[in-house]
Amino acid sequence: MYKFLTPILLLLVFTKNTNAQTVDKKEIIKTKVLVNDTIQASYPEGLKGFKKFLERNLNGSVIYDNFGPQGIYRVVVKFNIDTAGKVTDIIAETTLGYGVEAEALKVLKKSGNWVPASLKGKPIKSTIRQPITFMADDGDVSFESKSGLFILLTNTKNELLISVNKIKDETLRVTISNGTIVKQGDGKYFVSVNNSKRVLLEVYDTKKNKFIGSAFFDVIENKVDN
Repeated sequence: MYKFLTPILLLLVFTKNTNAQTVDKKEIIKTKVLVNDTIQASYPEGLKGFKKFLERNLNGSVIYDNFGPQGIYRVVVKFNIDTAGKVTDIIAETTLGYGVEAEALKVLKKSGNWVPASLKGKPIKSTIRQPITFMADDGDVSFESKSGLFILLTNTKNELLISVNKIKDETLRVTISNGTIVKQGDGKYFVSVNNSKRVLLEVYDTKKNKFIGSAFFDVIENKVDN
C-alpha cells in the first residue's frame, strides 16, 4: 500500500446564522506525479468540487449544537482508497470533540468513489491523511490576537483584544485554562502561556454574574534564543 501526503487543505467557516462558506480561494489541486511514475489518489472534481461537496453536506451548526466554543478546529481524517476508488477504513486522528470528527467521518463516507492512485498506469491502493479545518465564530464575542486568528505563542506576552456586544469592558472577566491573562483596560489583555497545549478562554459578565462566551486558541511554540 502506498501512503501519500495530504492533497487538499480546506478552511470552512461556520457561524450561527449562515451555512458553511469556504474562505480558502486557492484552487491548487493538480495531478501530482510522484517517484516511480506514481500518481496519488484524488477527488474526481478536484479541490473545487470537494469544497462544494463539503459545503453541501457538512452540518454547519454541529459545533453550536454541541455547545462548542469559538475557535479553529483542525480535524485530521485518514482513509484508504482501494483500486476501484472506493473510500474505506475511515478514522479520525484528532479528538477535538463537539461533534466535528463524527461529522467529518459521516460526510467522507458519502463522498463516493475517488480516482485511485496509480503506478505506471495501473490502479493501486493508497492512504490519504486529510485535514478539514472548521472555524466557529458566533459574532457575539470578538477575539483578536496579533499572533493570528485564534493563535497564541509561548514565551511571549500575547496582546489580545476582547469585546462583547452591548457590554462594557469594565464588567468583563476573562479566564484561561492554562497560563495567565492580565486585563489592561479598553478591551486589551496580555496572555502568557508556557507550553503548546491548547487553551480555552471564557468570558463572563460580572455585573449580571453571567457566562457570555468562550474560545479555543491553538498555542504555537515560540523558541527564544538564550
